[in-house]
Amino acid sequence: MPNASDAAIDHAQVTCRRPQNLQSWTILAILGITSSIVSITLPEGAGAFPFIGGIFGVALAVYLALYGGVRSPFKWALLIAGSSVAYPCAFFGSVLLMKLPLPTFGVSEEQTTRTLIFGGGIIGGFLLLVTIFFTLLPARGIVGAVFGKAAIGSLFSGFLGLFAWSLGPSVGKVLWAGLPTAALPRPDSFNFCSLYLIWQTVMALLIGFIAGREIPAASNQSRPISLRASGLSVSKKTLIGILALVTAVVLVRAVPIRIRAAGRQDGLAKRLAETPSLDNLKPLPPLTLEQALILRDIAGARLGPTAERVEMVSHEKGFISPPGVYYAASYSPGTGNIAVSVEQYPNSEWPRYFAKYPRRIYDSFDNPKHHAVITKFQSRVRSNLLENPGAAVPLYYMWPSGDFLLTVTYNGPRENEEILRMYLEKYPSSIPEEQPQ
Repeated sequence: MPNASDAAIDHAQVTCRRPQNLQSWTILAILGITSSIVSITLPEGAGAFPFIGGIFGVALAVYLALYGGVRSPFKWALLIAGSSVAYPCAFFGSVLLMKLPLPTFGVSEEQTTRTLIFGGGIIGGFLLLVTIFFTLLPARGIVGAVFGKAAIGSLFSGFLGLFAWSLGPSVGKVLWAGLPTAALPRPDSFNFCSLYLIWQTVMALLIGFIAGREIPAASNQSRPISLRASGLSVSKKTLIGILALVTAVVLVRAVPIRIRAAGRQDGLAKRLAETPSLDNLKPLPPLTLEQALILRDIAGARLGPTAERVEMVSHEKGFISPPGVYYAASYSPGTGNIAVSVEQYPNSEWPRYFAKYPRRIYDSFDNPKHHAVITKFQSRVRSNLLENPGAAVPLYYMWPSGDFLLTVTYNGPRENEEILRMYLEKYPSSIPEEQPQ
């Protein structure tokens, strides 16, 4: 006759064999959402790719340990490692797919991005599902069946990623409003928010469904443990802990960003308060291109196209601008080019203002290295040099000189500083020594 202890063990086995109940689905959904929030709030860059996949792998391992009868630390590690590898493989693999003669969603930038997302979803989903099946199935599992099921699931993963990405302007925007990761969003920030939230949550539920079908074949390998403890059940404790973790992640990440956003608003208000007046502006004395620019080759850099245009008074988006004249020249040192612009204004207040608050450069009021005052050739200029811009980011120098605003931009090699030196001699910087950075 079976005793009460055996009955309890049988009940626990049934519980582990059938994870599809309201409580387990709730835990699984919260794990997916938590993983997506942590992924969204990670620092940007390729270095975060393994962590994004690893966090999702940890969430899945927790679920399978609680509800899937997966008690092996080795299998937990295998799942986390496989998930960690899946995301960077999805990202870089989708880029390689674009080099193959495969069907795409079009040739525009937006359509190309959709192709990358679809391809990445297939690659990442396939690798993740292969890991899941090998984690759930016993050693005698049929390898061919594993890859076949993973291939079918990967198509779902690709279309899911494409669907989630397309909801960026709606779902992603709402999520960003509650959990911003920067003072200002990038063009694709909303899309990534939507992608992480929807893809990770739905894929977690899919894996829960798969586990419900595959666990019966694997659960006999080890004796499952009771999911009950004294007082609260383990699942309720887990639910409370995960909710606390989600709250902590949101606060830890969102609060400092909200502070930065408030600082940015203060900076914008200060910029508005310091705007010079448009009243009583004097007429601009006409200059020729030869007077405004250095129209000859400089230190091996050949003079290229020049330009001149008149700029009218503007109140666009609340950014007031006086009348002015814009002069520009391009110099070619061999590769890339060095662009020089000379902007003429009715008085010296406007060049000083635009040097501090540039119209064509993003303002970052909380980064002392951004648009910082540095010294070049014994002259004070503003530049992004302290941020160490890479080759893809142009290096610039900007300074006011009387009624003129100068900008020298290096698009490519940056060794030729003779152009900068000569324009500093022609237009000495009027940034005062006491001006803070």
